Amino acid sequence: MISGVGGLAPPNGSDGPVHIYPGDPVSLYEGAVALPGSSLLFVPDSPGSEHGRIEWQYTPPWPPGSQLTSDVLTITKNGRPVQTTHGFKNGQFYGTIEDVTAGDVIGFHHETTAVDARGDSFVNVISGADVMPIRIPMPGDSDGGPGQWVKKNESMSDASRYYQEAVTHVQKDWVYAVDGTMFDGFFRSADGVNHFLEARATTISGSIARAR
Repeated sequence: MISGVGGLAPPNGSDGPVHIYPGDPVSLYEGAVALPGSSLLFVPDSPGSEHGRIEWQYTPPWPPGSQLTSDVLTITKNGRPVQTTHGFKNGQFYGTIEDVTAGDVIGFHHETTAVDARGDSFVNVISGADVMPIRIPMPGDSDGGPGQWVKKNESMSDASRYYQEAVTHVQKDWVYAVDGTMFDGFFRSADGVNHFLEARATTISGSIARAR
């Protein structure tokens, strides 16, 4: 499980990754308990970039003096396993997930065991922590298109905000402005085609029932 002030969870307990933002770490949980010293953060390659890495760390809830005996970490990106670097030092796990792009769905499963001074064994599983990095553009950036990113505060439900970010991969309250027309999102594909995005969702009892 993942939680945090900065992250945005799927509305009304529905399935989906937690949205995470640059400079705004979320906490890792085991069950309903926040892990001490834990954080998971999207770090862009440069301000406003959609590309970057995810840095994470946490202190496992073991008794003092426990010794790590096994450590199995599985990271997936868009459903496929990826190789990552991680370690354990001074009682804390830490790691980096490289080559991440806003909109990727990152899965996190970490299973460890440890033995305390009396010989008792402890198993900890941190799982189900799917996250989606969300980009925060730089004001005035064009991304190679005919317009620019502009900050615009908009009032919307968490369900609408979640869907819009899932479509555009850009934090809510940013729009792409072209000659006075505001679009929810924009990207320029590798073949040079400009794509202007508008996210629309139909909801029933606060849950997204249909989107376009």
